[in-house]
Amino acid sequence: MGVPDGPAYRLTEPHDYYMPKTFVESEWSFNIPIVEADPLSIPDLTMTILQHLQEFKGDRAKRLSPEQRELKARLEQLPNEMLDHAISFLNTLTETSTKYVLPSSVWRAGLLRGKLIPYLWDLDSVVIREKDASTDGSEDSRWDWELLVRQLAQPNVFDEGQPLTDVPIGLKNRRRIWQLLDDMYLGDVQPSKPNVFGRAPFPIEPPLPDEMQKDD
Repeated sequence: MGVPDGPAYRLTEPHDYYMPKTFVESEWSFNIPIVEADPLSIPDLTMTILQHLQEFKGDRAKRLSPEQRELKARLEQLPNEMLDHAISFLNTLTETSTKYVLPSSVWRAGLLRGKLIPYLWDLDSVVIREKDASTDGSEDSRWDWELLVRQLAQPNVFDEGQPLTDVPIGLKNRRRIWQLLDDMYLGDVQPSKPNVFGRAPFPIEPPLPDEMQKDD
């Protein structure tokens, strides 16, 4: 499939590059705090995340259906290697509602290792383990790690009105950039041609991923 000549231009996306809801198109030519915020060096990153960790209230077992209880029992019997393999399929967490089928320690480990929330690759393992060490010694943590992980997996987790909005702006920018990378696909560039006045180019619709698989 041929690609029209012309300079690359910013794609017009429905998500508007996950900018804040208060952002308007005309602001692209000015300083934008969230875009300029450092996404790598985030002060007190781990403590910022842990301040949103909630203590579980109630009996988790009562929320399980008979089928979920059976699945939970089977998962608990798996060797660690097979359980890790099963957990690897949790890379897409679209729901924020908790299931409590997997032990809380599994969610904590997935967060700590960066497997479930890869944009948080630099969490302090010592701080996280100390947080969970203040339990009564039982195998199941009293902290709701599953809820925290599911919340962190959402693209809009740090938007205004969300439970985790109180975070450094650098973390908001990191989440924004990571989501953009997740959304990208091969050939995700919009070619265009300048108009006769030399102003904003006329956009040309980019090829969709399924169309790019077709032969010329």
